[in-house]
Amino acid sequence: PVAAGPCEPFEQRLARRVEWLRARRQEQFERGGPPDPAKGIPSAIALWCQEHPGDEDCKRGGVTIELRPEELAWNPEKTPEDYDAHVLLMKRELNQCRRKQARGR
Repeated sequence: PVAAGPCEPFEQRLARRVEWLRARRQEQFERGGPPDPAKGIPSAIALWCQEHPGDEDCKRGGVTIELRPEELAWNPEKTPEDYDAHVLLMKRELNQCRRKQARGR
């Protein structure tokens, strides 16, 4: 078996979060579109977290971060998940790990 790299845990957490968000986005689409209380369309994330309070992503809660211009810039290759604050933080951690590895630490 190939040994896991030191950045693999960061990669796995990031991939898991993106997949979790994609699943919630699909559920949201199936409910009729973006959350809109006036139209009776609830938030799929809120409903999921009510039903699964122990879910790791539900326990994360909100996070406030200072966004960098390149993180906000529109890119046709980005998905809505790429703009999630937790995803942005995880990408920063992964990039920091990769830079350390490139420097030989």
